[in-house]
Amino acid sequence: MIEGLSLNGVQVIECHEKLWRGIEDRVQAASGGWKNPKFLLRVMKSYLSLLKKYRKVGDYDVMVVGYPAQFDVFLAWILARLKGKPLCWDILMSVYQVAVERSLDKVSSFTTKFLKFAESLACRLPDLLVLESQEYMKWFCKTHRISEQRFNLVPMGVDERKYPPLDPSEAPGGLFKILYYGSFIRNHGVPVMLEAAKLLREEGNYQFILIGVGPEADRCKEWVANEKLHNVEFLGWVSDEELRQQVAQVSLCLGIFGDTPQSMMTIQHKILECLAFRKPLITGKSDLIQRTFGHKQQMYICDRNAEALAAGIRELYQNPDLRERITIGGYHFVKEHFSLNEIGRIFLGCLETLIHQPVKEAIES
Repeated sequence: MIEGLSLNGVQVIECHEKLWRGIEDRVQAASGGWKNPKFLLRVMKSYLSLLKKYRKVGDYDVMVVGYPAQFDVFLAWILARLKGKPLCWDILMSVYQVAVERSLDKVSSFTTKFLKFAESLACRLPDLLVLESQEYMKWFCKTHRISEQRFNLVPMGVDERKYPPLDPSEAPGGLFKILYYGSFIRNHGVPVMLEAAKLLREEGNYQFILIGVGPEADRCKEWVANEKLHNVEFLGWVSDEELRQQVAQVSLCLGIFGDTPQSMMTIQHKILECLAFRKPLITGKSDLIQRTFGHKQQMYICDRNAEALAAGIRELYQNPDLRERITIGGYHFVKEHFSLNEIGRIFLGCLETLIHQPVKEAIES
């Protein structure tokens, strides 16, 4: 969002202090770790440092909280109101929903209920809420009982500078290499991919490569070992440069096959990354995916089960022209509709609704 606004002539002043050390740090806090005195001290130090930085900001037209900040919104609302400025929150995702999908309610039901209460209250403070899809907006409205009029929709974009089109290279040994990279979480549906690999294991040309880490990684590796799937390889975490090298030499990229509410209501960033890399992609069906992309035009879309995925992989393997068509179609579609400049243009239009004249300056909290 910052780069997108900048490309559209907006001066963005960043006022940020790092609190979280990653997704798992958030999960640990949501599981009850927030009661740890060391964590509470870390929060206090972060907020004090943030306030010191804010004092140096100067004037601005609108304050934007641009990340899942269900608790930071309260401080942002106070600071914006003291200066008489409008507040916009780009929610990105529901922390409460993520907690439920990861079964954290079974670990600490009180914490999960408190997350829902805090998120519901936080949604009522900003002058404008931003989400990426109609589906996610309707979920927020139903769950937290807020009006759709409080929302504007801005698609998830992709920084095409970080994910440049890759020159294809041949996989060694004539293999048809199929790549998944991302977190091993329920939302992404890695077990469906592994079940598809099992269905294809007797067809010798298919090789599945899985890159990433996450809470389900060990269970997935154990399942593959028990099934003796020699057509599956886990690479763990890799550097950005090694990831680009791996993506360059694969024949097909895997998208998302989870069936969680969040998975069905969003277009995950890795989908846009694969298309920006100019690689053919197969991903699971959802109303949002089907409304946004064309099957066999920008990507291959199938049901979210192993049989449908395996059938789709076979068809793409047997039809190089189809792979080429969705590769080119997906790449140009992302450049046109999900580039930094386009997302910044859409977001700027949202911010302009908050003030009486076009936005000259914004602050990113």
